Amino acid sequence: MKGITKHTLALICLLFNLSLMAQVSTVTGDGRFYSRDDDSLSFIKKQLLANAIRDVFTKEMKEMGLDSDKFWRNYEEKFQAYFDKVKSGLMTKHGVTEETAANNSDYQKALRHERLRLKARYGRISRALMQHSINKMSRSPQVPNSRYIRIKAKVNRKELHKIYLSFTSEQTDKHYSSLYVSGDFNLVDTSWSEIGIEVESDFTDVLKNNWKDKIAASLQGKVDRVVFVDSAEANEIKKFSGLNLEAVKQVQEENEVASADGEVAVNEDTPLSNDYASSLWLKLNFKIKKIRENEDAKRRSFEISGDLFLQDLSSQKIVYFTDFDEMEKDYSYEDPKNLSNGLANAVYQIPMSSFKSFERSIDGAKTHLKRVTLEVSEYENMADLVSLTKFLSNKGVTKQFSPMIKSFSPNNAKIELEYSGDDQDMVTMLKSLSGMMIDQESKVFFPSADNPFQVIVKRNAKQEARDEGATSQVGKQQKGRRS
Repeated sequence: MKGITKHTLALICLLFNLSLMAQVSTVTGDGRFYSRDDDSLSFIKKQLLANAIRDVFTKEMKEMGLDSDKFWRNYEEKFQAYFDKVKSGLMTKHGVTEETAANNSDYQKALRHERLRLKARYGRISRALMQHSINKMSRSPQVPNSRYIRIKAKVNRKELHKIYLSFTSEQTDKHYSSLYVSGDFNLVDTSWSEIGIEVESDFTDVLKNNWKDKIAASLQGKVDRVVFVDSAEANEIKKFSGLNLEAVKQVQEENEVASADGEVAVNEDTPLSNDYASSLWLKLNFKIKKIRENEDAKRRSFEISGDLFLQDLSSQKIVYFTDFDEMEKDYSYEDPKNLSNGLANAVYQIPMSSFKSFERSIDGAKTHLKRVTLEVSEYENMADLVSLTKFLSNKGVTKQFSPMIKSFSPNNAKIELEYSGDDQDMVTMLKSLSGMMIDQESKVFFPSADNPFQVIVKRNAKQEARDEGATSQVGKQQKGRRS
């Protein structure tokens, strides 16, 4: 231990983290799918790839020491909860009930297609796949609808680990009932007629309808619905977001008080929706300024700028904010329709990249991880500490255990352990590890059953005997050389 410097420790920890989390692994995966005669080739290929990717990820999780069975079980449960809403919509569309659905062939066909189509992309788990190539794709000569594919894929283990946590972590994912969207379009030195339209809604409604689909896609599974609001409701949301947290709780409690006849008593002085407290608010602000006009060429130039912010109304925190880069656009006003379409398209594109960042921003806004310090009072060498951190990471994956060696000496080391969730659950999990093998040579123990923050690493008896034997043999060889 004396020969190991802090620089060496940093390098060891860096190499460990890289090997554990950021490896790119190449693996083969097999996928099978039993198609129907009316399935398109593109649909069949997507199903085969989805099943092959599932096989690839299963193999990788097992290689990483993760519980693949638990992951896929949670994945199926979450997908089913998501698909239940889709199924309800299909039943309404086809006019069927639970009793009549089985006999409606059109409904059953649509149900199967939507289930398979959505499941193939649910959770965007394929983002952990860096690249893949198809080695083989075939169909059975005896059973033509039986299809098979084999792929060779490169997997980003760091990304796969994140996906695993998102489906297995005991920390509850943040979910919102609604995303309310308000838009403010401010015209400077111009008018709607100069933009080529008669009324503002002709311009803004088209933008809102197209943005709505993109926003809903980016937050799939995070929000139940996306709602564009008018200025009146935007003011109500602003009023709600201006309350302090205690006032928000009070409003919720007052709105949930049941009256004697079983109805809900609403406080008329604070007519705020219960939904706001479990929702997001996206505010889009645009300024369209006319900066020049050439009457001879019949052209107008506009400067477009603005910003947006995304707010969690339950915590009143700003989840995402950005200022849009100013842009200048020049259009002919001989054809008002072309002018309005061109300007609308320019405005439409401005926030698109931000929409794609919403999901990550919401996930990043979750409660920060907690930290405790583990003191390791007995260990043989640095390899024991590295093995212990890897062991803790794998065993505590559902608690998002993230251990890091902070200091060490020949007789003592400190490991900082980040974790999520309930403190008592973390303590219980640590205690459950006592006596477990952390690798082929060592076990972890806690000197006090009531204190899992004091740790010792012990070699097993066979390994100690081998080490003692090797030491004894070296001693004999050295003695022989001296004599």
